[in-house]
Amino acid sequence: MSAVLFAASLLAWTNPAVLPREEIRPAVSRRFAVASAASAAFAAAVMPGHAATLPGITPSKMLTIGQYLNDVRDARAGVLTLPPLLETGTPGFEKVRVELRKPPANGIRKAASKVLTQLEGTELYSAKSALYEGIKASLSALDDGCRVGTVATPAEMVAEAEKLAALLDTFGNGFPAKYAAPDGQ
Repeated sequence: MSAVLFAASLLAWTNPAVLPREEIRPAVSRRFAVASAASAAFAAAVMPGHAATLPGITPSKMLTIGQYLNDVRDARAGVLTLPPLLETGTPGFEKVRVELRKPPANGIRKAASKVLTQLEGTELYSAKSALYEGIKASLSALDDGCRVGTVATPAEMVAEAEKLAALLDTFGNGFPAKYAAPDGQ
């Protein structure tokens, strides 16, 4: 039976004169065709803004990078709260060590390493991994300088915290404007 239907549909497909006119229906209605054309025009207008503008990075990877860049920005905001504590001297140093281990500052390494994972094989990878090494060194210097028994001055520690914030800011730069940190943040 299905062979007969197949043969009839093949005959109708190749020769529409075989079937009466009312039985031939277009595969796509006019309404569907107009809606498809309108949505295609809309997608063509919208998609260039959503596409990855960096070579080797897919839109999916850019979404993931954007999510982790938000964490880097939040961590930077957390680091910017440290200088007032550091200016108090030794009593504030222990509070700084505690703050470095609490959100949002404790997410610096994870967020930056996840961004680097998404950038593997791209031209940005080497520059961002060098910045990541600087971020790790700055975090370590800040934490070590705030340990009990060190002779670091508050001015040195404030400078280290500002250096870390600048490194985090630089790490977030170089991505499309949609994912870059807004000015003044």
